[in-house]
Amino acid sequence: MTDSSRLQTAASLWAQDLLADLSSNGPVHLEPDERLWKVYIFRPSTGRATHLEHRIYSKLKPGGHLALVTFAAHRPNGGPPVRSGVARVLDLSREDLGHIIDSIRRQTNAAEDEYHEVDLSHLATWPDQLEYLSQF
Repeated sequence: MTDSSRLQTAASLWAQDLLADLSSNGPVHLEPDERLWKVYIFRPSTGRATHLEHRIYSKLKPGGHLALVTFAAHRPNGGPPVRSGVARVLDLSREDLGHIIDSIRRQTNAAEDEYHEVDLSHLATWPDQLEYLSQF
């Protein structure tokens, strides 16, 4: 398998996992008047064999405040994703979110290729965001 095909396979799994996280059975729930803000994924090189990741989904709530859902996810033996350590913050400012992300980056010593930020804040509706995410 070439590096290019490995990258495409990883991107496809990642997109499938994102959409599963956002499904009705997933850990991330959006109310009709909410939309995603940013998605952060920490993928340490030591956990790549099982696709170990730390995911943070932030969403924009009415009134401009944010909420987030964070958890660890991995794919043991290439199977479906297993999520653990799900935590929620129901109300935080954009500044607080920035502090949380900066703190996690420092604590994990995440290299550039181990940290990914998907900025969805420029997309005004959930259908637009879903279309954007499905293109990964």
